[in-house]
Amino acid sequence: MLWYTTPLWSMETIVEGGGERPGGPGDLSPRLLVINGREPGKMIGIPQGRHRLGRENDCEIQLLDPSVSRHHAVILRTPDGAVTIENLSATNGTQVNEDKIDSVQLHNGDIVQIGGVVLKYLEPGTMEAELFQHVYRLAIQDALTETLTKSAIVHHLEALMCGETEPFAVILMDLDLFKLVNDTYGHIAGDFVLKTVAGIARNTANRPGELVGRFGGEEFLILLPKTDRESASAIAESMRAKIEAEPVMVEGLPQPIHVTASFGIAVCQGPAAEGDQETLIILDKADKALYRAKHEGRNTVRIADQPADS
Repeated sequence: MLWYTTPLWSMETIVEGGGERPGGPGDLSPRLLVINGREPGKMIGIPQGRHRLGRENDCEIQLLDPSVSRHHAVILRTPDGAVTIENLSATNGTQVNEDKIDSVQLHNGDIVQIGGVVLKYLEPGTMEAELFQHVYRLAIQDALTETLTKSAIVHHLEALMCGETEPFAVILMDLDLFKLVNDTYGHIAGDFVLKTVAGIARNTANRPGELVGRFGGEEFLILLPKTDRESASAIAESMRAKIEAEPVMVEGLPQPIHVTASFGIAVCQGPAAEGDQETLIILDKADKALYRAKHEGRNTVRIADQPADS
């Protein structure tokens, strides 16, 4: 049985690819702030060690922009805290403070240009870094559920669609009869239910790169990179079963609240042409599958392009 106080991880941790929670105890990571590119406002932590920057999936710091080379540059953070960036013979070069570089040590406030992506280097503990981190969190994180906002999750879907070369899955999850929960127990209790369900979704879709966002009032969008139809169905079924099995205890209510959820899945087989239309197509497929799940009794999982009796 889950209480509404179930802890949720910071969304930044997932957006930045896991690891130690930024801003948490002992976190002294310098950051790169995206100020121009596909993800303006995004903060990228720089862990110790050597990390490649580029478009390819094997880059530790991935920048999904066509002006960025597949393996564009290397950034190195040494144990003493020094951070150096090195160009990897990229077509568009690497610039620091408008000067083309081969290799240079970064200092607080330096402007780094990787192809058409412009970033600002921020050392840890500075007021500017903390301010930008706070503003970024407000921009991407839904205040109630601590999942991504709708605009943020759709942005990540668009990047996934043009950058992922392997199959990936999109899941729309919607709580069943949620209006009845609000009408029966009140909106505060309903909020606790949403927070709990969001926590279950986050804890289930917890592999690197997997993201959960609030898509509507009681609807969530889940992105699963490198995931085929069978794996996506298994993940959605796991979420469905956990939600059904975990009633939510709300302080002041004599009995727990039991809820269920329905799921619609769409799978994309590889990179699509860049544009809003492709995003709408994949979301429409997932939405139609969700409609089938609702129409066929709720509390179930349905996959787009799958026969109705499957």
